[in-house]
Amino acid sequence: MTRAATAPAERLFSYDFTVLTLAATFGFCNIAIFYGFASYLERLGIDPAWRGLLLGAEPLAAFCLRPFLSVLVTPRNALAVARSALLAMGAALCCYQFARGVGPILGVRLFHGLAFVCLVSAVIVLLSRVIPPKIAGRAFGYFSLSALVPYAVMPPLTEWLLPRLGSEDRAYAACSLLVVPGLALLVPLGRRLGRRAMAGVSGTGRPSLADLRQDLALPAVRLILLANLFVF
Repeated sequence: MTRAATAPAERLFSYDFTVLTLAATFGFCNIAIFYGFASYLERLGIDPAWRGLLLGAEPLAAFCLRPFLSVLVTPRNALAVARSALLAMGAALCCYQFARGVGPILGVRLFHGLAFVCLVSAVIVLLSRVIPPKIAGRAFGYFSLSALVPYAVMPPLTEWLLPRLGSEDRAYAACSLLVVPGLALLVPLGRRLGRRAMAGVSGTGRPSLADLRQDLALPAVRLILLANLFVF
């Protein structure tokens, strides 16, 4: 009797995948906390004509920078980018306490958007190295929860914090502590990935703008991007 050759089952919830998903979750928590930002601007006395711009400044920064980050962030530098982005998000949350006028708030919002899109871009790049191709669909399905769960958790948590801290900007600063577990989880990730994901593997180099244009020329890619636009 011969033993049938069977390939080992590919594991989805590895340490690498779990850590990257949690890091993204902590990042989205820093965005979901702004569900009441319009009311906060009203209490600051910001002119209604500026509130829409200040609300949209954070995603606008992410929208404008994402195409460039798609070229600049690679598996070689993605982990460093993720760590820096988490630190920058924590700093941005603390800066809301000192931003009172339209200009300072706009600056903080743009900086916050830059940090957020850097984090998400870096995490996606790293995920592409650690997820087994055969279960990529299931993996990204679970990863999408990192963007959904914070919007269910942060509003009630913030409402609990507000009476105890006294204002939204203090609640934002308190939630900057969420970057600490994210940074802690990323520490061993660098050693685990090592050369396996950072060097010596095809596809770790920086893509060119021509590569990006070639991908965007594919009808399937354009349709997926358009569908995501309508969903969001």
